Amino acid sequence: MVLAPGINEKAGGADKPGDKEGRLRLLDTNDPIFRDVVPKVIAAAPDAILLVATNPLDPMVELTRRLASGKIVLGTGTFLDSLRFKTALADHLEVAPESISALVLGEHGLSSVLLWSKVTIGAVPLDTYLAGRSIDGQTLRRSVEEYVRQGNINVIKGKGASEFGIGTVVARVVEIILRDDCMVVPVSAYSEKYGVALSLPRRVGSSGVLDEFEIEANKEEQEGISKSVEALKAAMKRLDRLDSSFQWRHHIFSQPIGVNDLPDQLQHLHRARRS
Repeated sequence: MVLAPGINEKAGGADKPGDKEGRLRLLDTNDPIFRDVVPKVIAAAPDAILLVATNPLDPMVELTRRLASGKIVLGTGTFLDSLRFKTALADHLEVAPESISALVLGEHGLSSVLLWSKVTIGAVPLDTYLAGRSIDGQTLRRSVEEYVRQGNINVIKGKGASEFGIGTVVARVVEIILRDDCMVVPVSAYSEKYGVALSLPRRVGSSGVLDEFEIEANKEEQEGISKSVEALKAAMKRLDRLDSSFQWRHHIFSQPIGVNDLPDQLQHLHRARRS
């Protein structure tokens, strides 16, 4: 079951270059929508695997996990970011994207981490591939990172929405699950090690996430993943506050209200109408 309710970046004002919140800006708006939708989905399809595609992706995966306790929950994560990473490298290096192995991990958002140290072209490390070619590594990196990080905003700026990219990824993950492909892809799920939902290489099949893998990233990349985890933990604290607020409102509005609970002026009007 694909979960994609809520507002997108453009409608939620999360499509501005340089915005320090990015997709996390959508959290307060999409939180109550998920609290309304997810229980209804579980009631209608209690055995379904829940695939989250709404932004901010990782907090929505965590919220769904809380609302659907015991159910299988994962999100599209940085699968799309990783495809953009491969596509950008392919354009610059003039090779087919299928020849490139490249991953983006962490948050599907501003703190995502491009694993440059693990990029290979036909199993050849990137640095080795670039040796002897007239391509400056730093210029390549700046150009590719801008493409990957700003790709979504650029698409929205050009056509108003970026539905085809995420639609392709959703279709692929659904296919992997239905066919039990047991493919290793960067999807979002809760990690016991990090204490948050984030994207890591995971083996996905008909039972959802089957395994989670750690990659030996370099120091810079490890620091980037740590920053990503901290950003997502801050988002979890916001979820906790929203949860407390939701519970309070639910308690208040579920209580029967008597005449004596109304303000004095409303009590007077109520009695005047009855008399």
